[in-house]
This record gives sequence, C-alpha cells and structure tokens, in this order.
Amino acid sequence: MRMTLLAFTLVVVESVWAVALVGIVHITASAVLGILIVRRLGEEESESAEEEERDAAPSG
Repeated sequence: MRMTLLAFTLVVVESVWAVALVGIVHITASAVLGILIVRRLGEEESESAEEEERDAAPSG
C-alpha cells in the first residue's frame, strides 16, 4: 500500500500538532509548579522571619 502525498502531509501535520500540544502542556505545568513553589517558599520565609522577630524581642 503506497502512502500518497496527502496522507504523508496529514501524518506530518498531525505529528507536529501533537508535539506542540505536549510542549504547551509541559510549559504550562512547569510554570504552575514554579509559581506554587515560589509561593510556598515565600510563606515559609515570612513565617521564619516572624519567629526570628519574636525570639529577638526582649521578654518582659
């Protein structure tokens, strides 16, 4: 069975779309995870700064 030029073009185009979709999903997931990690680190940093301030304050 011979593959026609149209069928070959369709396979190539669909493959490119599939790769592009996977890339977009990967980039989006990486960005979301990065934002969540930065938020979590920011929360931990602010909590530790508050603890340091309480420890440094002279007790009454």
